[in-house]
Parts: sequence; structure tokens; C-alpha cells
Amino acid sequence: MKNNVSQLLLPSEEVALLSIDNTQWFENKTLNELYVNEWEQAAESTKRVVDLCKNYWIKLINVFDNHPLGHVLFAANYQNKNPYDTISFDEVKKWTENENWIWDRAEFTLQDLKDYLLTFWPQVLWPDHCIKWTQWASLMSPLEVSDFDIHIPKWEKVVNSWYSAFDNTWLDELLKSKNIKNLLLTWVATDYCVWQTALDAKNLWFNPIIISEAVRWVAPETTDNILKKFNIENIKVVTISELKEILK
Repeated sequence: MKNNVSQLLLPSEEVALLSIDNTQWFENKTLNELYVNEWEQAAESTKRVVDLCKNYWIKLINVFDNHPLGHVLFAANYQNKNPYDTISFDEVKKWTENENWIWDRAEFTLQDLKDYLLTFWPQVLWPDHCIKWTQWASLMSPLEVSDFDIHIPKWEKVVNSWYSAFDNTWLDELLKSKNIKNLLLTWVATDYCVWQTALDAKNLWFNPIIISEAVRWVAPETTDNILKKFNIENIKVVTISELKEILK
């Protein structure tokens, strides 16, 4: 497969690698709940890309989930919910301060919840994961902290709406301050954070380039649709071998 992307990757000062959510909680199979088969391979392939990029002085950025325990999308903050249930405005609009299904550990108010769900469609609730500054929010081996120039936490706010690495972070400001135009993308998962970050990058006038071996997905059927959208949006997908040739 030939990709006309070589012009996007020169000079190297205008290129950054974004490693998104290559964390223990998603890629360590001993944690089970949010691990998907072979997801640890995303971290292994990202390490290969990181080592390659170091030879070309490409900026290396780690963006990772770093959630408060009382997050609005954690099922354990509701008395009547289990992980992967949904919650909607129609369900909570009649809740009152005295009669609601929010546990005391929640760090959001009932009004926060109503405002959030009035703005966004029904949301999937998740098991607790990547709790702030715990080891499970840390990088998955063989990746190490020292592999990256910059570390950016995301989803740190109690009420957060999107999965994108650009949502409620300083990533956009950082990239533009360093005149970075081209983004090499590696991470989990294609049908969540990958797609939304790639689309946001495109809308913010960056050139996102997906490294195919270094991303993983939750569901193949949704990923097939997203790969078609990548093509429509002219978002490039390249292999590590192709990237080596481009950088040469």
C-alpha cells in the first residue's frame, strides 16, 4: 500500500507522536474488566514507534485517562446502575434533591447531572477505571515514563463529555505553541478515543496519521465503519514499515 504522506512528515520539528490511553487498566489482562483481547499489543507496537521517532527528534506525548472516583460516568456512583447500563435525561429529570439514585461518593450534583444529560445523548456508564494518579492510570509495559517528553492527563473533570484527547486538556494549545502540524496516533480504542481524537485533530487543522499496528478496537463491526470514515475524511492510516520509509 502506498500513502502520499511523506510531505506531511517533514520537517520533523512539525511532527508529534500521540500515545493515547496506553495504560495498565486497558492493556493489563490481569485487571480483566476493561481489558480486550490483545490490547497489550497496542503498547508493544507504540514502543516500536516511540523508539523509531526518537531517531528523528519527533515530540513524544503521552495522553492518558486520569479520572476522579466520583465521575459522572462511573456506574458505582448510582444506586440503581451497573457497568455498561445507560443513563439519560428522561430518566433523571424527575429526581429531586431528596429523592434520587446518586450515591454520596459522587462528586457531581443532581443539577450537574441534569445539565449534562440535557446537553448530551444517553450515556454509557463505566466501571471504575484509571483513578487519578493510581498505578492503573500509569503506562503499560514496555512503555516507560522516560519514553515521553510530555504527559497530559485527560478526563480529570468530574463531568466530562467526550473521549477525545483534545477535550478539556491543553493538548491543542501545546501543539500550536510548538508549531506542530502533523500527528502520529497510537492507542486504544479505535471505536472510542481514536476516532474522536482523529476527527478533532482534523477539525483543528492538524494532519492526523494513524499507525495501524499500534491501535486496537472494542468491536470489529464499529471499527470497520470508522475506518471508512477515516477514508472519507482523508485521515491517513500507515503501517510501521511505511512510516520507516517515510522518515528515511
